[in-house]
Amino acid sequence: KAEAWVQHRIQAWYFYFQVVFVLLVTAIGSSLMKTAEQLAEHPTMIFSLLAETLPLATHFYLNYLPLQWVTHAQNMMRIAQVFKFKAFSALYEESQAKELSEPEDQDYYGI
Repeated sequence: KAEAWVQHRIQAWYFYFQVVFVLLVTAIGSSLMKTAEQLAEHPTMIFSLLAETLPLATHFYLNYLPLQWVTHAQNMMRIAQVFKFKAFSALYEESQAKELSEPEDQDYYGI
């Protein structure tokens, strides 16, 4: 029960981390201090700031999502395990090479 609670808390923190570092940092760009000063003076300006800068950062998001898809596709194809199996097959017999090529955390990879 405690482990599930910890995982839930980590996932909540990860969500906020993603919002800040993926969404807001790309919107703010290179002028962090200038933006912080403007928001300190006018806190409601955050919405107009995002409306102005997010369209300029769309190329980042258009590259970010397909990159995530490619990463998941690579995990599903198990390319790393194939290469590890081929390498271990040269040194060990097939059954031991198969065992050595599998990932350590099989629950994470859905095996």
